[in-house]
Amino acid sequence: MNPLIDDYIARSSNLQSEMESLRGMLLECSLTEELKWKVPTYTFNGKNVCIIGKFKEYVVLSFMKGVLLKDDLKLLQKPGENEK
Repeated sequence: MNPLIDDYIARSSNLQSEMESLRGMLLECSLTEELKWKVPTYTFNGKNVCIIGKFKEYVVLSFMKGVLLKDDLKLLQKPGENEK
């Protein structure tokens, strides 16, 4: 666990439990936790995998190459029209 991420979550006025839940799941996957672009970023073998993004009323998990993920249940959503 990265103390910079501890600070990031502690400074968040809301959604702390949601961020902690996502963080726990990501760390169980043996990902490395870093603070990049001022947000919690998770890497594997030095490659960016995903970030936790916090908005006013919700938290998102954004994958760097989400198009490569298998999604048989169609649970993942593109962030915008022009995304692949």
